[in-house]
Amino acid sequence: MCLKRGAEIFASDRGKSRERGPLEFKSHLVEREGDLGLLCRKDVITVYSSTRIEEAIEEMVRAKIKKLPVIDAGTKRLLGMVTSYDIADFLGGGEKHNIITKRHNGNYLSAINEPVREIMASDIPRAYVEESLEEAMERLVKSKYTGMPVLDENDRVVGIITERDFIKPIAGLETGISVRDVMTEEVLTLPPGAPLIDAMRAMVRNVFRRIPITSEGSLLGIITTIDILSHFIEKETFSKIRSSGLEIVLNEEISRLMTKEVITVSPDKDVGYASKIMLDREIGGLPVLSNGELVGIVTEKDVISSFI
Repeated sequence: MCLKRGAEIFASDRGKSRERGPLEFKSHLVEREGDLGLLCRKDVITVYSSTRIEEAIEEMVRAKIKKLPVIDAGTKRLLGMVTSYDIADFLGGGEKHNIITKRHNGNYLSAINEPVREIMASDIPRAYVEESLEEAMERLVKSKYTGMPVLDENDRVVGIITERDFIKPIAGLETGISVRDVMTEEVLTLPPGAPLIDAMRAMVRNVFRRIPITSEGSLLGIITTIDILSHFIEKETFSKIRSSGLEIVLNEEISRLMTKEVITVSPDKDVGYASKIMLDREIGGLPVLSNGELVGIVTEKDVISSFI
C-alpha cells in the first residue's frame, strides 16, 4: 500500500509550529514531482458504465467507500464517477430521482437495474501520476468531491487519491492550527423526527455527506450518505418497498437510521489531533462540541484547505 510512503514524505514536518507548518507542508508538495503515484491508493475499486445501480450501492456499502470511478469495459478508460451523493440524489434527494418516478413510474425495484451511467457524473476532477501533490491537492479542495481518480497517460485508472490521503501526513502532529480556526460554524441540523427524504434533499442541495441530528441544542446522532445506502439494501427495506412502495421508506424518521454514538472533537484541539481521529475512525467529518453544545463541524476538506 502506497500510503506508508506518503507518511514518510512529510516526516520532517513533525513538530513544526503554525507559522512554518503550512509553508513546510506545501513546500514538500512542490519539491516532489511524481509523488502523487506514491501517495495514492492503488487498490481502487472501479465499475463499468453498464454496472447496475443496485450493484454500485452494494459495493459502496460492502467496501465502506463513497465513490466509484466508472470505466469503459473495452478500453478501461475513465468515463466518470458515481458517488454516494449521486445515489442519494437518485433515491429521492434531487433530479435524478426522476429516473424512478417518471421513467419507471415509481417502481424502485425496476429502476435500480438501470446502469450507473444514468446517474454518474462525467465532469469530475482527475489527476495524473506524474503530477505534483500540490496541484492535485488544490484541484481536489476546489471541487465538491472528496476524492478523484489517478490516471496514466492513456486515461486509465491506476489509483485514487482522497482527502484522507492528504491529511495522513499531519495526523497526530501539533500544527499550531486549532479546529476552531478551520471549522464551519453554521451547521445544518435536522430533528430526529424529520423524514428521510428531508435529509436526502438537504444533502443534495447543500452537497453534504453528513448531517448532525439535534434536539433542543443537544447532539443526538448523525446521518451520512452511507447510512442511507446501507438502509436501502437491507432485506427489511426491500420488503417494505415491495409491499407498500418507496414512499413509506422515504418518510421514515431519520432517528431510525442515524448513528447514535457520535465521535466529536473540541474546538480547541489541534487539526492534527482531529485528523488522526478521522483517519483512525475512517470518517470524513467531526461535529465540534463546546461544553456539550454543537458549535461547528470540521471535515477533511476544511483541514486540507488550511494548508493551501
